[in-house]
Amino acid sequence: MLPNVSIIVLNWNGWENTIECLESLYQIEYDNFNIVIVDNNSNDDSIEKIKDYCDGLLNISSNKGVEKPIQVLELINNESNSIESLSDMFSDITSNKKLILIKNDKNYGYAGGNNIGIKYSFKLFKPDYIMILNNDTIVNKDFLIKLVNFADVDEDIGIIGPKIYYYDNPNIINSAGGVIKWRLGIGVNIGIGENDDGQFNQVNNVDCLLGACILIKSSLIKKIGLLDEKFFLLLEETDFCFRAKIAGYKIVFYPKSIIYHKEGFSGQINPLILYYMNRNRLLFFKKHQKFIRILLFTFYVSSITIINLLNYALRKDFKSIKCIIKGYWDGLIQ
Repeated sequence: MLPNVSIIVLNWNGWENTIECLESLYQIEYDNFNIVIVDNNSNDDSIEKIKDYCDGLLNISSNKGVEKPIQVLELINNESNSIESLSDMFSDITSNKKLILIKNDKNYGYAGGNNIGIKYSFKLFKPDYIMILNNDTIVNKDFLIKLVNFADVDEDIGIIGPKIYYYDNPNIINSAGGVIKWRLGIGVNIGIGENDDGQFNQVNNVDCLLGACILIKSSLIKKIGLLDEKFFLLLEETDFCFRAKIAGYKIVFYPKSIIYHKEGFSGQINPLILYYMNRNRLLFFKKHQKFIRILLFTFYVSSITIINLLNYALRKDFKSIKCIIKGYWDGLIQ
């Protein structure tokens, strides 16, 4: 039997993306997986829309004929959900297509939301693998079987990820793995924005992977723990991969597995991202480096921050300026 895989899909005010992602997932060539959607307290009726989709009540442009209904187990994230009660509830679902839909009471961010999904997956399914998959992705039918087959024969592989293209530009690379740039305190996608001319067709051991799609061995999570929720958004997957490497695991980019990501590459960054980018690179560096290097990095980041502030001041973008300053300060003191 194929290894059991729990696929965690985080939703926050993005039900249209989520149901298109589900359409592609329910057509994959793999017969031992389950899907757990974690809703981070959306206010756009995401829960109802996703349930309507599962009941076959929504006509969507991407619909390719996935058989409905998809039976849904809807849960409120609550500590009172014991393993026994969850198992009893899930055993009542008889459909071959099953969906766990978890409603959070607030937005726990990327790290916290995915961690909730991982915990429920462990309770319900005892999976061999956990996959974290962004809701704004579309997958090839064989993407999972290729990842699992390659990872399963090497016990040293802890995390593996596919080649990721841009959804609207399907020959342009979004990520072919990642490298940690300690000078910047961030993980950088390899090949981002490049036309794919076969230059990334080789399996590669990398520093990190884009969190849009990572397949993780459950044994790794049990050894190093969950995503660090202090990051909330951005760099949590880089931190997780780095911790895995310290623990002796390989992080592998596997180009024969392919997905498509709706992330844009216009270069425009919203103020919320600016805040977490400036805060989290300081948190990441401080977490993994020694005092002298932290001190030097702080001076370097300070100079970069001043240059960025001047650029935004010329544009009179005071909202972004506020987010950069707050992110920098919070990164220093947290």
